[in-house]
Amino acid sequence: MSTVTKAELLGVLAVVVSAVAGLWLSGGRAEIYSVSVTIDAPPEAVFPYLVEPDLLRGWITGLVETKPLTEGGPRAGARSTEIIERDGRRSEMETEIVEFEPNRHIEVHIVSDVMVADSDYTLTAADGKTRLTEIFIPRFVGWGRLFSLFVRGAIDQDLRTDLDRLKAAVESGSG
Repeated sequence: MSTVTKAELLGVLAVVVSAVAGLWLSGGRAEIYSVSVTIDAPPEAVFPYLVEPDLLRGWITGLVETKPLTEGGPRAGARSTEIIERDGRRSEMETEIVEFEPNRHIEVHIVSDVMVADSDYTLTAADGKTRLTEIFIPRFVGWGRLFSLFVRGAIDQDLRTDLDRLKAAVESGSG
């Protein structure tokens, strides 16, 4: 059995430090996700699902509660705390509506312990249907930067799943 030399140990340490530094640096970059769905309903029927807490819980993965932090309902400047439960873990994120055009557009700024993100929803009417496009731009912070590369595929899948659930909820008229 051979012993590990100081040079070998330093080499392994250098590889580990380089890997962590690489993950840290790449994790801080903003990634842009874009998903769309066509919903068989006009924008007036779709938009409430983007702003009403009871309807949001019906399609956003893991959302269990919304606590308003401001009065006056959904509008530019309105803030809330969202409680998310996933894989047995509970987390909170604060959201603020940045732009608000009823039945056309809403942009939400999101802050959590592991990321800061912007989620932009655009509704386009066409032949009694709505084309809903979400552009989601997360920037991982803190320890989240180290894990960001490993969750990117899951983020894309969750966004697609959520919009499919939104489509089903709107088209079935459930809330």
